[in-house]
Amino acid sequence: MPWKSKVEQRRALIVAWETGRYSKSELAVAYGVSRKTVSKWIGRYQGGGRESLEDRSRAPRTRPTKTSDEVAQLALSLRQERPRWGADKIRAVLVERRPDMQIPTARTIHRILREADLVKAKRRPPRPRPPKTKLTEGTRPNQVWSVDYKGPFVLGNGQTCYPLTIADHHTRYLIACCAQTSESERITKQNFEKTFEEFGLPDVIRSDRGRPFGSTGILGLSRLNVWFLTLGIRPEHIEPARPDQNGRHERMHRTLKAETANPPEFDLLTQQAAFDDFRGDFNEVRPHQALGQIPPARLYSSSDRSYPRRTQVPTYPAHYKTRRVLKDGEISWKHHRLRLGSAFRGRTVGLCEVSDDLWIVSFGSLELGVIDDEAIALGRVLPRPTPVARKADLRLPH
Repeated sequence: MPWKSKVEQRRALIVAWETGRYSKSELAVAYGVSRKTVSKWIGRYQGGGRESLEDRSRAPRTRPTKTSDEVAQLALSLRQERPRWGADKIRAVLVERRPDMQIPTARTIHRILREADLVKAKRRPPRPRPPKTKLTEGTRPNQVWSVDYKGPFVLGNGQTCYPLTIADHHTRYLIACCAQTSESERITKQNFEKTFEEFGLPDVIRSDRGRPFGSTGILGLSRLNVWFLTLGIRPEHIEPARPDQNGRHERMHRTLKAETANPPEFDLLTQQAAFDDFRGDFNEVRPHQALGQIPPARLYSSSDRSYPRRTQVPTYPAHYKTRRVLKDGEISWKHHRLRLGSAFRGRTVGLCEVSDDLWIVSFGSLELGVIDDEAIALGRVLPRPTPVARKADLRLPH
């Protein structure tokens, strides 16, 4: 009859041995074990009684690699101090602060936080779609600045705050975070002027198409975009409904809201102070995973392109014809009025003839569109197809 458990088999073996009628060799044959095993269990029984016949834990008595209680407590304390930091950032800070201690891996720290019920499982977000529009890949500081407005929120005194944020795309350095009373072009431009004076000029400024960074005019350019162009900065727009194309900026916004507007301050002055404290911590202290767990300030440096006292006025070659954009955003061309958009009001554009009755319209080095018979009939400049080949290719479908 088969044994119900190994413990029962051991007990039966001891009972048979205590009768004195069987040798160890006979017991080994009868119970299907080796003579050495019979000796082991008899020895355990003699030393500890029937309880010693129970199964023993195979876990090691000591764990040389076990995280010390002191390190675990340091990790938990830092997490409580910085409740939005993950295991990677906590480990990076502990390694820097305590070089005398053996700091475990981020995975071990995450387990410590999970066992202390300080982290919750998160759903993995969907993978972003590849952009249709080719965006500039910032590979050095000040090559691309990203800019956006964090969603407005109401302060303690009932006033609405509109946070304008500007960040360096390559280093994640938060260049500016301004508490504004509105999203007006005038206030936004004033804050950009202050930022340019302190940090210099970038090559590209990336934004969505919302005002004041975009418009319904030609190429979606706003007056603010045109001002950027006069400074030698190329405006770049992400596609509509594609915030993932500016994902690192959106991620920063989530942290900004959690740490400065939950709850919000009483007024704009105290809210701006909270933004300034956040900028200092975000840039100087907070480790960033994409940067190898170092703060952005260690990688960022101001631009070597200083902010000019006067903006550049576009000049055009001698063979170009020029037109000044009128107050209503239109230019006069061959006794017709063609609309460019109010963003270019008061600016001078150049027109270059590339074939019979086909003209390219440019603002500085930026080509805005084309003029042909269709454009004159419609009263507007047509977006330029790529590449411009024949006049027939530029006709709008009937």
